[in-house]
Amino acid sequence: MSRGALITLTAFFALGLGLGLYVGWVALPLQYTDTAPASLRQSAKDDALLMVAAIYTHDQDRLAAGARLAELGLLDPAAEVAEAARRALAAGAAEADLRRLAALAQAFGPLPADLQPFAP
Repeated sequence: MSRGALITLTAFFALGLGLGLYVGWVALPLQYTDTAPASLRQSAKDDALLMVAAIYTHDQDRLAAGARLAELGLLDPAAEVAEAARRALAAGAAEADLRRLAALAQAFGPLPADLQPFAP
């Protein structure tokens, strides 16, 4: 391949890359609207569960907490909140957060034995 062809190929590659990045990030960026909370990635759902647990700890409103959990698409709130508490425990979360999650899990069913130390 000649030097001129290599320079031309490199220039067109750089131009295509630059144009693609401009179109993707500036001209036509992807925008999510009206996205369902159930479509969140697991770490974001865990953050949302912790927020629901904090609200529940404050107001003790099981029905409101159940509605918030339903928006996250939880089929079995007690089990899924307990699993989030286990992930938080493994990640080294604060004890206050673990207590909040345990209280929320207990509001929807029996608390698993491994979370009993954090029971309210």
